[in-house]
Amino acid sequence: MIRRIVAVVVALAVILPAARLDADIVYFVSRTDGGLYTFNTTGGGISALPSAGAGTFSSPTALALGPDGNLYVGDNTGGGSIRRYNMATGSLSSVVTLSGTNPAFGGGAVSPTALAFTPGGTMLVGRNPETQLIGYPAGEVLEVVGWNGGTPTVRNYTSGTGLNYQTGLTVAPDGTLFASNTVYNIFAEPAALVGNVVKFDAAGAYQSVVLADGSGTGGLFGPTGLGLFGNSLYIASAMNGKVYRNDLTNPDTSTNTIEFASTGGDYLGPLAMLSDGGLLVGSVSGATGLIYRFDASGNQVGTFGGSSYAQIGGLVAVPEPGAMLLAAAAGVVLGLRQVRGRLRRS
Repeated sequence: MIRRIVAVVVALAVILPAARLDADIVYFVSRTDGGLYTFNTTGGGISALPSAGAGTFSSPTALALGPDGNLYVGDNTGGGSIRRYNMATGSLSSVVTLSGTNPAFGGGAVSPTALAFTPGGTMLVGRNPETQLIGYPAGEVLEVVGWNGGTPTVRNYTSGTGLNYQTGLTVAPDGTLFASNTVYNIFAEPAALVGNVVKFDAAGAYQSVVLADGSGTGGLFGPTGLGLFGNSLYIASAMNGKVYRNDLTNPDTSTNTIEFASTGGDYLGPLAMLSDGGLLVGSVSGATGLIYRFDASGNQVGTFGGSSYAQIGGLVAVPEPGAMLLAAAAGVVLGLRQVRGRLRRS
């Protein structure tokens, strides 16, 4: 029986010779032209998704893949809204409008600057207030209740600390949430984004501040996009074009964050992890329109996009089905070898 199963696994590997374990399908939105695009990291050009070309969205600032397999886009205009792109039909629908959900500004409009889903399927929204004043908290990370049916409502998800602008969200498999906590300091010379990263438990309760540099000062020059791979937290910087890696297993928070990669100075925003341990990070400068690719060692190995996309509003990377199947097949082979070894010893 074991030999038959192994034969099937080997056959799958033959059927899918072109699939690579580091192949990913990437989706992104251009805040500048309002389009939703896709490309494959192993080659091929960028193309708009059906019925989602330039002008589809007003000012898209966030993107996430939902547990239902559809894409969710945060739009910055009209009071702030979340829209669903149905991957099977190419159709768009409204999920919720976010106006009136920011008590700090008298119930004013909210810009959704980041989207994420918990392992249990909770939709989380990072936000900026319509008015961006230094030192004025934007409020907690939001939760959209009923995003997948019924009448959706919006409420605070996090608690225990005053957050500023949440320009990046990422959730660990156990539900732990990491949120960029950023403010635009208009009085700095030059004006700059500053802040840190805040950690919350699976219920949204505050746990700690994650340092975003190795100096012990507790801050980073503009933390934006976030990503997790194993025990490492990756943090993009809007102000210096760098990506930092935080060792979550190291309790010494004054030394556990190091520079991982650099674009040479571009303004960085959304970040997406790749299946091979590398990552993608998008420019928000409004000039280059580039998505930078780095390998698992932090070496820049390529770029995608171009000036026509200007500001990258959101970024998602999904392993190709063939790559996932081969990875699963490899796991089956390893497991069968372990079983066969135990049977021989018994």
